Amino acid sequence: MAYIIGIGEAANPVLTILPIVLMGSSGYAIGIIISKMRKVTPMFSRDLIYGNLVVNFLFLSGFIIFGVLTSAANGYFAVFTYILVGLSIFGIYFLFKLIITILKCGAADGESANIKIRRIKSLFFVSNNQTTIYILFGIALFVILLVYQAIIIYYHPIYSEYDSMYRYLPISKSILLGNGLNHDFYLGSDINMRYPPFIQALNAWLIHSFEYSSVRMYPFYYVLFAAILIYSLTRNVLNQSSSNSESSYFGLIASSAFLITPALLVVSSRFSLQDDLGFIFMLTASFYFLSDIVRHDKPAKTTLLMLSASLALMAITREIGLVIAAAIFFLIPAIKYTEGNLKLRALFTVLSFLLPWTLSLKDLFEVGFINGTTIRLTALLLSNLAVFYILAQLKNQNKFSSLITPVSNFKYIVPLVIPIIFIVSNIIIFGGPFPIFTFSGKFNEFLPTYREIFDITNPLYLDLIQSLQSLPRIDILFFSVAMGSVFIFFKLMGLTRIIYQLKNNYQYSLLLVLLIFLLVIWAFLLQSGFQTSDIRYVAYFVPILSVIIVIGMKIGKESPYNKLFSYGLIVLATFYFLHFNLFIWNYQNHFGGFWLEPNKGSLVTSVDVIMGAAIMGGLILLEIGGQKISVFTRSYNLRRYTIYAFVVILCIQVAVLFNSGIRLASPQKMDQLPPSKWETNVIEVIDYLNSAENGNVLSLRAPAIPFFTNRTSLDLFNPQTLAYNISSLLSIENSSTFKEKIADMGIRYIVLPNPQNVLYYSVQNLMAGSKLVDFINTDGDFDKIRLENFTIYKYNSPSRKINLLDNEHIWKPRKGVTVSEHDGNLNMSVISNQTDKVKKVALLNTRLNLTGRPLLLSLTYTSNSSLGTGTFKVGIADWKEDKILFSSLLNNTSGNLTNQTFIVPKNIGGDKSLEFRIYIFTDGPGKYFLNFKRIHMAYS
Repeated sequence: MAYIIGIGEAANPVLTILPIVLMGSSGYAIGIIISKMRKVTPMFSRDLIYGNLVVNFLFLSGFIIFGVLTSAANGYFAVFTYILVGLSIFGIYFLFKLIITILKCGAADGESANIKIRRIKSLFFVSNNQTTIYILFGIALFVILLVYQAIIIYYHPIYSEYDSMYRYLPISKSILLGNGLNHDFYLGSDINMRYPPFIQALNAWLIHSFEYSSVRMYPFYYVLFAAILIYSLTRNVLNQSSSNSESSYFGLIASSAFLITPALLVVSSRFSLQDDLGFIFMLTASFYFLSDIVRHDKPAKTTLLMLSASLALMAITREIGLVIAAAIFFLIPAIKYTEGNLKLRALFTVLSFLLPWTLSLKDLFEVGFINGTTIRLTALLLSNLAVFYILAQLKNQNKFSSLITPVSNFKYIVPLVIPIIFIVSNIIIFGGPFPIFTFSGKFNEFLPTYREIFDITNPLYLDLIQSLQSLPRIDILFFSVAMGSVFIFFKLMGLTRIIYQLKNNYQYSLLLVLLIFLLVIWAFLLQSGFQTSDIRYVAYFVPILSVIIVIGMKIGKESPYNKLFSYGLIVLATFYFLHFNLFIWNYQNHFGGFWLEPNKGSLVTSVDVIMGAAIMGGLILLEIGGQKISVFTRSYNLRRYTIYAFVVILCIQVAVLFNSGIRLASPQKMDQLPPSKWETNVIEVIDYLNSAENGNVLSLRAPAIPFFTNRTSLDLFNPQTLAYNISSLLSIENSSTFKEKIADMGIRYIVLPNPQNVLYYSVQNLMAGSKLVDFINTDGDFDKIRLENFTIYKYNSPSRKINLLDNEHIWKPRKGVTVSEHDGNLNMSVISNQTDKVKKVALLNTRLNLTGRPLLLSLTYTSNSSLGTGTFKVGIADWKEDKILFSSLLNNTSGNLTNQTFIVPKNIGGDKSLEFRIYIFTDGPGKYFLNFKRIHMAYS
């Protein structure tokens, strides 16, 4: 197959990992530079986070300049790669230099091994007053889970990445072909190219510089840094109530919980090439930098700059990221810079909900003050009041003037200029920041048509009951299997502790506010009913829920046994999720991806609750028996046995993951063979088009065509394509105008589901509102190729076909058949009195000047047998060698007109002398007739 990108290619291990290494190490180098510019002591984790956020922002900025404002993306990708190589050399040099300096310093001073370890620990965790065994074990556990994440991302097949093949990867290839984001070569509408471009641009860079193998593995980069950010976010949240070592320990627990949460495992194995993992990375970064601002009485200006960069990236990574970025942008002054000014705080609180308010008011003006709108506005009002009340509890506020003066402070929001450029251009082009947030234009005009064709029954406007059902449902989050069933009581305990201690910990207030924002956005823009397909949206809550879990686990000063219990919980939860909440889609008897257990509902069961209660009971027993355990520990030195227990837990974790059911096969093998009946067997269409001549495709529910065939496919299933490109075709009233229009659009093929396809209802709905299907079924210029689940209509104008019934082609009778040609019709008749089976034939000798591709033989004919039973057949032979090259039976139509198209071998074309043969086989006395109104040869 001629794929757009090297799908199924042998994965090059170096090219697979290299871009991750380059981004990570170059980001660290930039982080070191930032620390030196700030004149602060370098710290590995901080420099790594800051630098990698900056390098992602620089990439996006360069692409907006060279891939959107101009058309020089390919050159930019090459330069960016060389810059990364140079920075990576410095990053690796700085890292090795730091480690060697520490070790040499220890050796020169005669330091013991323990002191060296403490030095390294202070470098990574800024902690000198606790033993490192618990932290080091946590790191080991964390690394094992990261490796597991890498495996499930790398070894799932491309066929599970539906949206990536339909949208993201074709856009990425269009970027490379057009040298930017200014022309859509594959999806039929440039509006598609106006989706948030960050992931598509990254994929284009990866394909350009490192081949397809790197696209498969690169999402691990997002998971890695999201986990690191959750570690840092947890330390910030617990900073007031825990020592550095304890907050580091809880950070590792939170990161581990993040890595094993069912929602993240499913997203990692089914949607890794899409924008979800990248969005979670940016979302978590924004949460972290916001927590850093709240944490300090006078936030560092660098943190404000980093937050601006993370918001800029988030707004252009996913459409919903724009809403959250706007909310956090106005939340900054509301939560930190409105000291003594409740009116100003109220204003910024309302502005934090700006986009949900805008969409709700838009509904109000368009459809009136109906029940659904009332519910939305009421929920927004209550959310505003809740957020305002929580923010009113914060005491470490600064004056608003300190944020806006001097004027030079506005330089810290300069990163927001990058997404603003892109969003403003979108608003000018089609009236909305992104295609799903349009406020005017053809999309809204043709939305009812789209819903009618695809039988979308959920109402656009809700009544009272439906509105109430769509409100934020916190039970779906806390009690869903996707969020981790055995953590249920830790989540509830954590949320209770957050609410109870709002005034004692500023970070708890922040977490609650962010949770409210996510709930509102989920309810209004993503809908809150949780189904398997919605797990992508549930995963957005995983970072905050991971922190809430460890808040619920924190029961005071943590003893070694608490730590042992917590790490043991991660091991148990891993086993429980993999074996009871998830099942593995085995693809060709190898790992295909995680799914939620289909035999259960989306909510936790009584068994999950019992298991969660038993685990929570263990933590309570540890708290109750804490003093006795302390006395026992002083009496007996059990440190050594605790270490042994950790080693056992580590081995159990490896065993759990090793036996999780993942059986590996090479990506090359998995990517070459689609699952049986994949996407209603659209692969049969793809196989045909890959051997056919060039030309665009008009299709209905076959969106994988562009990815696999390297051609433009205008699919009605894409709402933007329907609105901006296909809508004009649906209103045409005559066949000739329709043919002129599709010829102008370069459409040569029309692909529709046939009655054997479960999606045929969409064709029937289309026929009810348009004559398009009638045109292609009745017009002789459309050849019809019937496949198992789809029918392909090939448009061949008369000038592109060889008419075998014109005056230049003379058919001759043989063996007693009567043949006549008149006005482009060929008539054959046989009257037989013989009881034996007799073969009668009409012949045409000719040459075809069609080479290089399979050909189509298109017939329009009637056949009939009177008295006897006849068999009809068509064949093509090599005249000189008298060798049959192609043959096929014709239908007995009982005198009714029918169309039939055959795909004939490509070796029939060229300058070869051919003999076309039409047979009538008689089976007893009777009259036998064949009438041909069309016999055409053309490219497939």
